[in-house]
Amino acid sequence: MILQALTHYYDRLKDDPESGIPPFGFGREPISWALVLDRDGNLVQIRDLREAGTRTKIAKRLVVPQAVIRSSTKFTPNFMWDNTGYVLGVDAKGKPEQSATQFDAFRSFHHLMGDGSPDKGMQAVLRFLDGEARLRVMQHPNWDEIAGVTKEAVFCATI
Repeated sequence: MILQALTHYYDRLKDDPESGIPPFGFGREPISWALVLDRDGNLVQIRDLREAGTRTKIAKRLVVPQAVIRSSTKFTPNFMWDNTGYVLGVDAKGKPEQSATQFDAFRSFHHLMGDGSPDKGMQAVLRFLDGEARLRVMQHPNWDEIAGVTKEAVFCATI
């Protein structure tokens, strides 16, 4: 009875645009940066999504695919978003081998999900992950902020 009531309540909330409840399989996560790609996978822009806080900027809570649960021994990437260690293979943690392993897991996962997909946005992301353009992010004036330990990035394709 309780589970049925909770399911019914969830169904009502998810159908109400005012509730802020994300669809099943999605969640609200703090995202600081959007990597804007063109159809060829070139980095066009890095958008700062953070909002002004009282002292510092605060990551914007976006609806993204549900976050994975990680352990310290397993590198499991999120779909289309993650921290810079996973998304770019570089970060500010001072562990380049770990970042490289995270990036390899991220790229492999996205190829598993997107190889053969006709979606132009997915193909742009795969081209970006396979190319060297991702390393140009380190030349961005805000790189120190982008590479922060908890800063998350999401892909945005301009197709």
